[in-house]
Amino acid sequence: GAELDSRLREIDVGSWSGLTSEQISERFPEQWKLWQERDPELARGGGESYLRAQLRVVAVIEELARRHPGQRIAVVCHGGVMRAYLAHLLGLDLRLIWHLTINNTGICRIRPFAQVSGGAHPRSGRIDAINDLGHLELPLAASSMRAASGTTRLFRKDRP
Repeated sequence: GAELDSRLREIDVGSWSGLTSEQISERFPEQWKLWQERDPELARGGGESYLRAQLRVVAVIEELARRHPGQRIAVVCHGGVMRAYLAHLLGLDLRLIWHLTINNTGICRIRPFAQVSGGAHPRSGRIDAINDLGHLELPLAASSMRAASGTTRLFRKDRP
């Protein structure tokens, strides 16, 4: 059955919530400047920093994985905390998570405790897929269209 766990929530941006970028930059100029550097310790609007969010999501995903050894489970969360979790597995500076795209309904397949082979300091955690959107693809027309370069281009009815 489904379980709800508030630790999988999105990052709390405090008083920034519901504001546009323009409003935030006007009302919180010092914080906005720090945010432009993507400071992972900045608690935007007095909410939660990306560093704290990362610690939170790592703890809950590892706990869930321990409770379900050898099983496949689905964890539903927001893109921001998923990017923070992926950064943990990859050992990335949190300032770099903006290079990862996680769309709504994007699927990341992860094995939190799988051993990584080789290296002087082996780590656990393997990523099998990031932002898989294959479940959203519409059936292709009988004849595919080719771009000028000769590569196959897939056309969807809902996109130009």
